[in-house]
Parts: sequence; C-alpha cells; structure tokens
Amino acid sequence: MKTTKNFRRYCIKKDVMGCSFYVYYKGNHIGGGPIFIDYIFGKKEFLEEHKDCKSVLEVCSGPGFIGWYLYKTLNMDSVHFLDIHKPVEDDLKMTCEINNEELNFYHSDGFKNYDGPKVDLIVMNPPFYYTEKQFENHKKHFQLTTDKQIETAKRITLDLDFKLHDNLISNFKKHLTDNGRIVFLEDLNFISRDFMESKIDENKSGEYKEFCVGREYVGDDGKRKQRPENTIYEEPNTPNYYTLTYYKQTA
Repeated sequence: MKTTKNFRRYCIKKDVMGCSFYVYYKGNHIGGGPIFIDYIFGKKEFLEEHKDCKSVLEVCSGPGFIGWYLYKTLNMDSVHFLDIHKPVEDDLKMTCEINNEELNFYHSDGFKNYDGPKVDLIVMNPPFYYTEKQFENHKKHFQLTTDKQIETAKRITLDLDFKLHDNLISNFKKHLTDNGRIVFLEDLNFISRDFMESKIDENKSGEYKEFCVGREYVGDDGKRKQRPENTIYEEPNTPNYYTLTYYKQTA
C-alpha cells in the first residue's frame, strides 16, 4: 500500500467510529469542493431530487470531493472523474486504494477526450473568469506573484472566451442517460443565470426539459429577481453561487 504521508484527507461519510470514507488530496488541489458539499450538494433537497441517479461524473473534478460524496451518499453504482490537470489522478488513485474502489478517471479538456459511459448525473464547478482582465484583477487581489501561483490560479479560475463552457454545453447531452441531468455550479459575480440559460438554449433540443434553479438570481440587467417556479432548493449561505440543473427527458 502507498503511504499517505504527503496527502491530506477529508471525510465524506461519517459513522459511529468516526469516518468510514476519506478523500485524499494534495494541499494545492483543495478547491471549493468541501464548502459546496456543506452548503449545496449536501442539502437534503438536492439529495432527494437526485436520489434516483445510479452514476455520476464530476467534471473539473480535482480530487473528486463532490463526485465521491454523491456516490457514497446516494449509494450509486459508479463514479467517474474528468479533469484537464493530470496530477489530480494521484489523489484519486490514493482514495481508491485506501477505500478499495475502482478508478474511473479521464484526462480531458472538457469533453474533448472523454470516452467513458453515459451517466445519470453530471456535476461541475467550472472556471468562472472568461477574460484576461478578470484574471488580472484576481492576481492583484490575492497578490499572486510566482509562476506556480499564477499557473495554478489560471487553471482553476480562467475559462478564456468561455471556450470550456461552450464545449461542455455543446456536448453534455450525448453523455447523459435517458434519465440524465447536468448540474452547473456558477458564480453570480461573473456568469449570470440569464446568460447561462441563453447559452444552453442555443443547443437545446426537444428532448430536454426546462431548468430547475434556486429561487433568487441576478439577471443580465444586474437586478435580483425571484423565480418561484421550478425551485428545488436555495443556497442562502452561499449568496454568490447558484446552480442550474437541466434534465433530459426519460424515453
């Protein structure tokens, strides 16, 4: 067995003895997964909505916090991970080895090289800056100066010209089962709900239902709006983030 000396760990399934499932990761791969589990993906409304799913793919997965959490919590049959940053595969391998799980990792930029199976649920928190100016402001705010700091931040936060989003939006439907759905987790400060809906509507076909979204959102006019219909859950503790869920109709 490999040593876990250079890894940190995060518990996603607790039991009477403490923890029955740890996710292992390198410190620079932490991302926002644990926070989003606490305030969004771990909500009873979210879990109830997707309890019928038997397989999940986490895109931009990093160590796979969200994918592993949903897989274990919803007692799914399989979990898959996709990321452009190949070093996170070592994190996933360690988690699999310690927990006796099968590794399903795909090294891919969006769906360009994904050759895995169709799944019931795709989840993701993709990069949210789409201009160099936005990223430059990020660098200044967080005082990033070294090449390593800048490279890491750019990989996690910058989707230049929205190219990754375009790839994901254009291709996700062919990677979903008939019962499938995709969940985008986005940042209101940079990508509005109206904008995301309009982008997906460009690729919409008759086999898809409407979005189910959180109650409050910010429109392209900058004003906060209420959407009472199709509301699954709200995220009052994460006001800058929202989720859009798009469903594929059952056959």
